[in-house]
Amino acid sequence: MEAILLLHPSDSSMCLMAAQYIQTISSDEALVDYICSKTPEYAYCQICFSQDEHRYERDKRGLALLAISCCQSQSDSVLIDLEAYQRNSTDTGFKETCRSCQIYVKSALLNILNAKIYCNHGRYHEASAVIHNAIRDHQRCLKRIGSKQIPPVFDGEFFLLKGFYRVARAILLHIK
Repeated sequence: MEAILLLHPSDSSMCLMAAQYIQTISSDEALVDYICSKTPEYAYCQICFSQDEHRYERDKRGLALLAISCCQSQSDSVLIDLEAYQRNSTDTGFKETCRSCQIYVKSALLNILNAKIYCNHGRYHEASAVIHNAIRDHQRCLKRIGSKQIPPVFDGEFFLLKGFYRVARAILLHIK
């Protein structure tokens, strides 16, 4: 059985809390629940790993790929919504904001696809780095949106995506 080392990868202010999350875990059926129960992103982890339980093997690479896939599907959803908001809005400023955000989200999706490639080749550190780049692209979009009036459900999509990114990075950064 393979093992992964899980560490919460958030801001440096979380470093002191991280020690309690460091665990070596075996790759068995209890792996997903164990990982999720030891992270602050338990709900996101459970949502992600319950979406398609049989797509990937339950090993370090399979769980990393599944986490990356959650980021990809949620980013796709955000992109589709941005396109719809742009198409249906009568506010030219908001249309431009949506157009700008689409560029950032498409860049994030490219990074996510690269993360899958790196992960498939066992290059987990590189996969984590491009996931980090995808996170920055989404943050740029959110900054661009700023205080614009967006539907609450769209704000929730970004929040869910952030949780998925944190789960993916935690796994990728600490695969042993």
